[in-house]
Order: sequence, then structure tokens, then C-alpha cells
Amino acid sequence: MVTGLALVVRYLVGGKYELTEAAPVDAGILMGTGLFIGAVSGLAPVAFGGAVFQSIIVDLHLGPLGDVHLVSSVGFDIGVYLVVVALILDLLRTFGARLDRQIERQRREAEASGDTADARELDEATP
Repeated sequence: MVTGLALVVRYLVGGKYELTEAAPVDAGILMGTGLFIGAVSGLAPVAFGGAVFQSIIVDLHLGPLGDVHLVSSVGFDIGVYLVVVALILDLLRTFGARLDRQIERQRREAEASGDTADARELDEATP
């Protein structure tokens, strides 16, 4: 949610171009990857005789780096994270495109009516 909020703020400040620079990935691919990771991490224990979403704890000793304590549910959490970020990216790009078209239409109407002050104001308000 924090990453999604950061992307929303980036979009509000810089528009669609800033959002594309901040997250230059396709939301569909990101969402599919997240769903795949979540499904694999949920179903992987079944392949080893466990139950669906059964958690496995792994302790690794990495020499000078110390001990690492891993839990298999981290894979599912990463998948959910990717799905949420992809959904927010998709929503911003979808709704943002409509807002951009609306602002562009207002700018054209202001220019067509000869009101350069309104057109200039729209140009300054739009990133």
C-alpha cells in the first residue's frame, strides 16, 4: 500500500510521464507475475506431501554474513505485493488517461474560443 501511495503521489505531481518513468513496467505482466508467484508458493508444499499454503521454516547459515531465518510464506507475500502495485498502476494509467483527455479537450476549447488566458492557465496547471 505504501508503494501504491508513492505512485499515486508521483502521478499527482508529475502526471503520466512521471509515472511511466517511476514504473516503466506493464501492469498486466506485473500482475501476472504476482499471481504466478503467489500460486506457486501456495501450491509448492503439496508437491512435497504437505497441505496447501503450509508454511516451512528454513534456517540458513551464510558464514560471515550470519544466520538467515526464512519462512515460505514470504513468497506469497511478494506475490500479493506485486498484484497490489500492478493494480494501482493500472488504475492510475486508466483513470489518468481519462483526466488527461479531459484537460486536453478543455485546452482545445479555450484556444478555439480565443481565450488565451484560460489555455495558458491549463498549460501551467498540467505537468
